[in-house]
Amino acid sequence: MPSIVNSGSSPASRTNDKHSGPVAEPKDHCFAPSPSLSYINGHIPSSPKLSGDGHDGHPSETASERTKTHPDVASYDHINAVNAGKAFPRLSIPVELMRIEYDVVVIGSGYGGGVAASRMARGGQSVCLLELGKERWPGEYPSNLEEAAPQLHASGYIADEGPGKWFSTGDPTGLYHLVVGEGQNAFIANDYDRAESVLEPVPYPEDYPSLPKLKVLEEQAKKLGLADKFYRVKQTTRFEDGPNSVGVEMHASTLTGMDCTGVNDGSKSSTLVNYLSDAWNWGTEMFCECEVRLIKPHPKGEGYIVYFAWHGCKRGAFKQNFYSDLMWVHAKKFVFLGAGSLGTTEILLRSKEVGLKMSDRVGKQMSGNGDILAFGYNTDCKVNSIGRACPAPELPIGPTITGVIDCRAQENFLDGFVIEEGAIPESLAQVFQSLLETLPGQVTPQNFGIQERLRHLLSRQKSRILGPYAQGGSVERTQVYLIMSHDDNQAILTLKEGRPHLQFLGVGRTDHVAHLNQVLADATSRVGGTFINSPFYAAFGQKEITVHAIGGVLNLFGRPSHPYPASSADKSLHHARTIIKSAQENSSSGIKFTEVMEGNIYVGDDVDDFNIAAKAAIDSGDTARFYLSVYAWDTNILVSRNDHPALLTGTMTCRALSRDPFMVLRGGFQLFNQDLRTPDTTNLTYNFDMVSTSGEVIHFNGYKTVNSSVTFSPWATWKATSTLYVTLTGSDGTRVGRGILHIRPVAFGSEALTFTPTGPSLFAQIRSSSNFLSFFAKRVAKSFFGPFNGLQWPTASYSGYFSDKVAPAKTMKISASDGVQTTLRMWSPVVGQLSAKPKILLVPGAAVDHQIFALPTIRRNAVEFFTAAGHEVFIVTHRTGNTIIAQKGYTTFDARLDIKAGLEEIRRMQRSDDKIYVIAHCVGSVALSMALLDGTVPAEWIMGITASNVFAHPKFAKINMAKASLPVSLPKIYKAVVGSWFSCTSSYHDTTVQQIMNQALRFYPVGGVGEICNSVVCHRSELVFGRLWSHGKLNQATHANLAKFLGGTSMASLRHLMAMGVAGRAHNNTGENLVTRQSLARLQGIPIFLFSGSENAVYSPEATDMSYNALRDTLGEENYERVVFQGRGHLDCWMGADADMEVYPMVKAHVDKVSSVKHEQREKTG
Repeated sequence: MPSIVNSGSSPASRTNDKHSGPVAEPKDHCFAPSPSLSYINGHIPSSPKLSGDGHDGHPSETASERTKTHPDVASYDHINAVNAGKAFPRLSIPVELMRIEYDVVVIGSGYGGGVAASRMARGGQSVCLLELGKERWPGEYPSNLEEAAPQLHASGYIADEGPGKWFSTGDPTGLYHLVVGEGQNAFIANDYDRAESVLEPVPYPEDYPSLPKLKVLEEQAKKLGLADKFYRVKQTTRFEDGPNSVGVEMHASTLTGMDCTGVNDGSKSSTLVNYLSDAWNWGTEMFCECEVRLIKPHPKGEGYIVYFAWHGCKRGAFKQNFYSDLMWVHAKKFVFLGAGSLGTTEILLRSKEVGLKMSDRVGKQMSGNGDILAFGYNTDCKVNSIGRACPAPELPIGPTITGVIDCRAQENFLDGFVIEEGAIPESLAQVFQSLLETLPGQVTPQNFGIQERLRHLLSRQKSRILGPYAQGGSVERTQVYLIMSHDDNQAILTLKEGRPHLQFLGVGRTDHVAHLNQVLADATSRVGGTFINSPFYAAFGQKEITVHAIGGVLNLFGRPSHPYPASSADKSLHHARTIIKSAQENSSSGIKFTEVMEGNIYVGDDVDDFNIAAKAAIDSGDTARFYLSVYAWDTNILVSRNDHPALLTGTMTCRALSRDPFMVLRGGFQLFNQDLRTPDTTNLTYNFDMVSTSGEVIHFNGYKTVNSSVTFSPWATWKATSTLYVTLTGSDGTRVGRGILHIRPVAFGSEALTFTPTGPSLFAQIRSSSNFLSFFAKRVAKSFFGPFNGLQWPTASYSGYFSDKVAPAKTMKISASDGVQTTLRMWSPVVGQLSAKPKILLVPGAAVDHQIFALPTIRRNAVEFFTAAGHEVFIVTHRTGNTIIAQKGYTTFDARLDIKAGLEEIRRMQRSDDKIYVIAHCVGSVALSMALLDGTVPAEWIMGITASNVFAHPKFAKINMAKASLPVSLPKIYKAVVGSWFSCTSSYHDTTVQQIMNQALRFYPVGGVGEICNSVVCHRSELVFGRLWSHGKLNQATHANLAKFLGGTSMASLRHLMAMGVAGRAHNNTGENLVTRQSLARLQGIPIFLFSGSENAVYSPEATDMSYNALRDTLGEENYERVVFQGRGHLDCWMGADADMEVYPMVKAHVDKVSSVKHEQREKTG
């Protein structure tokens, strides 16, 4: 049964036996159990003994074999150099490599958490350890005030009376945390329990250099009559080189006195070099900067969900989201809490508020350990208690605590206490004197005469002038005291508005504390010093401070001997490991930042449009938000490769899907990838699996679109880069939801604060930032200044072609009645019998050929669509199409003869009078109408017609109408200057006139800014025919290969088209109107489906409406239908990437309807 285990000291039962003398050796093996471990409905698996990783085979020298004046210890930097430059391995790993679930989750990396992690990992359990702080190595601890100040975090409620006001300042992941409470304050760090075989504590060696502060404490004990109470206490500082109990190489202390802020010489036997190093070796995965907030039972009863706030990537900049959108990890069996008395209790109290069952005693009867921090300032003795990173051999400071006056043996044990000497870290050295001399409540020594006063004055001046390390100065003569005693266990920790509120009822103001202060004042006076209470005591209204130590680091080389294996199915973990390992090995520079986007996601699969889905979600109150950190481990690769995304880590919140946040690990973020669905469009993409606390996996796909729609518009640019179109899909591929998320301006400000470059040096970080920001700016500027970008010239490559397109089954040359030869292509049906469904003849427009219907750059073209439906398909390329004979100057009226020739050939091939269904586009449709209107093609040959974008009334759209209505004929001017043929293609080797035209066409009025592109072929075709498509409907491959699909036109053909476009009706080569009531009567009995694109810029959508009404007025309403496809232009009705989803089915529906009616008519007449 899953369990929660408190592996730290019990708040209600702490003991003060850390200095009670020798501890009995454990009898089983080198791992002594922590006496404060407690379990709820659980057990610990057995742990095998260590073998070969302790002292075996590692000779060591004794202290007496080394110099007595100073240990011969190499620095960690030196050891690093000796090991061929290899960096010391980090125990912790990036949160990006966290798994969703483990057997065991351990909270805190102190001794309680370290023991739990070691035991569980050795017992074969998968272990995740979460630590609030950052991992620090020897050499990384602060050694001066400038380095130490940023590591201080202070929080609490400040008030002498009343409820008080909450404050929190500094880095929550810093080394030091001052908790301001009522009655007493707490300075947080890590304590340690008895595990002597692992920690190997020893007293300060007798043969080591004499320590003045230890000597002074011993002298004070004698003068107080407590000489028998003084002894050198066992401590976890190493005094000889060699491996510790778990095989970590340690170094002898250099006696720096820097224990408070972190010892940089590798001598401190803290958790990271014993329990945690062993846990790491046995596969524990440790994650730093993870602030555990609460624990909930798993929704399915499978253990617990541990929720935490991750401080990485400066996520705290989003204050509204930081503690609400919590990340989590699933503990299948155990949760061990080792976050210290305050941290563990806070987690439990918060968990209790959300339903985790526990005792009402949690948070009550806590103890401050009766701690008192005080100073004996400017004594008569040399003390040397100011820490120094590199002390002179003749002036050792020593470990912070080396001796005690143990007065615990009292009639009433609550009156017992221990006095320890200490040391002030170097980071406070320069301000220490000013701090002490300005504090109130100083107690001067007894018999403080003129001589003593003069000596004090001179000593103070010496320190002030020569600095804190001046021999004989007041600072150098200052003793540091730490008392640990008993209080009345009346401290309570509660949550006040969700924040911890610490109250020490009566502590710091009791007679007992006053007595202890008097003892310290007496001890100070006996050595001629001034007694000064803790600075916190004075600053916070005579409240004492309780102190606990913090620190520790590992220095192993290599990898864990027993790593927890990753599932072969977890490809994202393997991929992330590869990315991170490569970046670390190559010392790559990266960038990281955090982003919050919020909006609305409609849950369901019945709405396709993103905007409609978002509105539906707004109406139903369904909000969504993600809180993700982006980490690109190598900026160079991020901006240069599409297959190397940055990693996304964080949460996704969608209450309509889950009450708890979804966990996001190892998602992918990519910058400005080419959107293959649309030309000249790039996407910023977000792809990740999000996992619910119940184990459901939903895939998130989101993209921001940056294209020509942002041209010269800052607002459009902001909207494009801050709007994310989201689709959620289930594990089976079905759509779960769709909607839109946005970056709010306030959130963008917070996001900017989180932007952080990474790299091995400041220069590398600057270069990484510049690389990323310049890339981003250039890509946005490319769209913003779209018309000024380089032109896109035709290429000979066939990129983007689908390789599975079927070639025509037959290609035939056909001759028209005037002897002109054109081409007819035939495709066989994929299913059905040849006679089962009517044959279809497709007629393309001017300057194009069969490829607009058999397009090789879209997933399913028109030929594939209709052959799959069982139709035999034919395409005739008429004389004004993309063919060499078009240069002879044939017109649309001439092209009607090619349509007749194609129909005759089909009738010949089928050897019957079965009618043929004709689908005609643009000029092909006008030519078909002409063939029927003048009787060239009998109506009896035609089963039905689809007229695409125009039929018998070719009325130009606005811009084409304006060009055609100019008083000067543009075709005549072009023919005079250039020639009689206009090609839609060009190259950078073209003539000067053509090059001037190509450059001028950058600014041709093609419609909205969304239609701006840089394709030369697109520009030239728009000039001569009008804009042929809505760019949003073409995919990138089609747009890039336009030169292969478009030919050109003769000036004769163009003049004929322009004349009809202005007149708004079809006429022959002499200008005779072909659209009369008599000619329309020839179309009697032919069902006709007319359609236009709403954005058609060649022929106005009104053109098909004119033909539709003319046919209905003349021939009746029965056989005529008309549709306008919204958002489509001209050719994209056939060449659009999604035409098979909208246009083709509508055409097929008409074909099926007509063929069904004809079939019924045949049966009736048969």
